[in-house]
Amino acid sequence: MIKLGTSAKLPYSISRGSAKARFKNAAEYNNKLFNSLKTHIFLKEIPFPAMTAEVKKLANNIDVKIYENFFQTSQIPAKTKMLLRRDGASTELCRFDILLPAKYEYSNSLNPNETYVAFHETRHLFDQIFMPKITQRTLIANEKPTIDTKWFMHFYHDVFYTVKPAKLQDIKQKLNNYLAAHSDCDKVDILQLLRYLMTTEKHAFADGLKFQKKADKIFGGKTKDVITADEYNFPKKIKLVEKKLREVLNKMRKENAKQIQNQ
Repeated sequence: MIKLGTSAKLPYSISRGSAKARFKNAAEYNNKLFNSLKTHIFLKEIPFPAMTAEVKKLANNIDVKIYENFFQTSQIPAKTKMLLRRDGASTELCRFDILLPAKYEYSNSLNPNETYVAFHETRHLFDQIFMPKITQRTLIANEKPTIDTKWFMHFYHDVFYTVKPAKLQDIKQKLNNYLAAHSDCDKVDILQLLRYLMTTEKHAFADGLKFQKKADKIFGGKTKDVITADEYNFPKKIKLVEKKLREVLNKMRKENAKQIQNQ
């Protein structure tokens, strides 16, 4: 089992509370991060080391590094990676890496015109450290031999993480077809992970747009055509996944109750 190391999570005394409260705190941390970087935004250059230092200062000195994404594409300008440490039979998540598009190659700083990209990724990070269930569910899915992670991510991006118009009934059918090859326990892990992935994407897109507009006011720029969460229709997709999750859990409870009666 992959453990969530102390260097990659907040103490419970800081992160405790309901899911709503935790996500609210994640939003507040992203807001504090933006305010701490205002001077750099005004100068139209945000150094990656400064961003790294401010995130660490805010987040109880968790192990995180922000640097240039040398492999960026127009579809994937940035990403957040989880790094594992192996020590004999023990494996733990020990660090987060956030890869962002640089102002120019090897400049070691972000262009304020792409503030939305940076704060999209930092919101992912804050959601994860305030809601470790998101990270743990990802680690669980990656460890299970019965869940093909590569297949799952392809399915997620093809069916849920897309702006292509699709009827919810078609998405539901594709979800049922995908789940059919898995056990009920695996279905629960998959559905929970889908819900968490879409929830944090919804937050990240909202923060990206919000902080890009704030940055534009500071340095006199003009907001780009930033894609919003609305274009992905995450709320309706999340409700669809939650409904399916309730169905699977109810089925499991009924089967467990029947087994107990037959003992």
